[in-house]
Amino acid sequence: MGAGRGVSISLDGVRDKNLMQLKKLNLALFPVRYNDKYYVDALASGEFTKLVLLLRASHDATVKPCLSDGLVMGNGLFAYARVSTNTPVYAFKDFAFRGFKLCASLPSSFYFSACALCLRLLLRITYVMSLFMISYYSDICVGAIACRLEKKEGGGQVRVYIMTLGVLAPYRGLGIGTKLLNHVLDLCSKQNISEVYLHVQTNNEDAINFYKKFGFEITETIQNYYTNITPPDCYVLTRYTASTTKK
Repeated sequence: MGAGRGVSISLDGVRDKNLMQLKKLNLALFPVRYNDKYYVDALASGEFTKLVLLLRASHDATVKPCLSDGLVMGNGLFAYARVSTNTPVYAFKDFAFRGFKLCASLPSSFYFSACALCLRLLLRITYVMSLFMISYYSDICVGAIACRLEKKEGGGQVRVYIMTLGVLAPYRGLGIGTKLLNHVLDLCSKQNISEVYLHVQTNNEDAINFYKKFGFEITETIQNYYTNITPPDCYVLTRYTASTTKK
């Protein structure tokens, strides 16, 4: 019986019971040590603070076709099927009928998933490039975004301050940071929040360029903002909606 590894990514809210995950992540990612107020603000922000969980799975890669009816089947907790993008539309409808949901797409193939225990899975082998069953899984926290909701002076409008956004080094370049930032920006759009801002160390060109791709711009330079790192200066990066007038 062969074994392999599969991964998927999900966002999870921060609560009292998993707050320690955010604390450990911050210790690994940042040279700054955050006080209790940081974590109080993160919890209070609700959906604006998220952890990224990487699902690690072991699977049985020896699922075999049933020769009598041209179907494949297997046992396990979950099943994933890799299907060519050239698969006819009616076959996708067949997958949906059997309880499969699209969970990922690549240039040459789609991945569908379903609960194997509930379905006793059957798929038409003609269109299935590979099928494997999840036998166990665990998740690890590999990144997070933490925000604070602030009321603007002189009014009841709210703006979002991104306190931290970070991803562990081995998992960078996978679009995780983009997923986290887009999550916050989408929430701002839905809630009519017109301003998002953050502080970035002046020599952190990678971070500055990353945020600029999402419409952030340098709106202020603060000297000696940091106390225990060099250089101590920071930029304020701000993103406004089109209807917001910068002051």
